[in-house]
Amino acid sequence: NNVRIRRVVKPLFHLIGAEPDNHINLVHAYTSARIEHVGQHLVLGRVRLARAELLEAQASFDRALSLDPSNEEALLYSAHIRVAAQPGKALEYYRRFLENNPTSGEALMRVAEIQQRIGDLPAAEATWKKILEIDPGDFSAHLALANIYESERDTASALAEYEVCRALAP
Repeated sequence: NNVRIRRVVKPLFHLIGAEPDNHINLVHAYTSARIEHVGQHLVLGRVRLARAELLEAQASFDRALSLDPSNEEALLYSAHIRVAAQPGKALEYYRRFLENNPTSGEALMRVAEIQQRIGDLPAAEATWKKILEIDPGDFSAHLALANIYESERDTASALAEYEVCRALAP
């Protein structure tokens, strides 16, 4: 089985830099070999995503997660794909990712943005503050907090955050 995997995977990695259309047939050949490996589904998911085949990409990342529920790449891709249509499910994937990567600024930012978009302002505020604990100079976090405070009519806190923004980006 490992020989089959190496025989199919080795040429695939040489093509990763190529356009997705140029190697989709190789990826399909790889998956049709019925080798159940997380990497197989991650590669196919990335190719499908590059081809804007979102449902198919989502299915590939879901299959990768069924084989390895804590696979960080599959968790992130699954979350990214679901942000617009399934924000609750995206939050679930980001939280699972953050269990092993609690200081991932990108994942925390995505969580805060989703929380803010769905109207969970207390959770969004807490997440933006957590980002600032990691990186006190994060302009986006200060600006988001200013917007939250402004929407809550806390003008003093909003003004303080806007002043920080101005100092960070004069």
